[in-house]
Amino acid sequence: MDSNRTQFIVRLFKCIVLAAFAIAIACLILTSGCTRQENKEIVDEAKAAGKTAADFPETDVDVFKGMDSGITLTSDEVKG
Repeated sequence: MDSNRTQFIVRLFKCIVLAAFAIAIACLILTSGCTRQENKEIVDEAKAAGKTAADFPETDVDVFKGMDSGITLTSDEVKG
């Protein structure tokens, strides 16, 4: 009878240790991406060169004419 109780306690202890280990690993995984980073602005080549949206005018060339099933679009319709 005492042997069965000892085996039960050992199995219970193993389960508790395994559960604690699994919880610790889960916490490490969940918090690994939680580093504090400053909100830095991403600078691409255009911003680095001092370009603005005004430096890139809209084109009125109908580059998708072949996909429009042959319909004729006005310049404003092509620009969007």
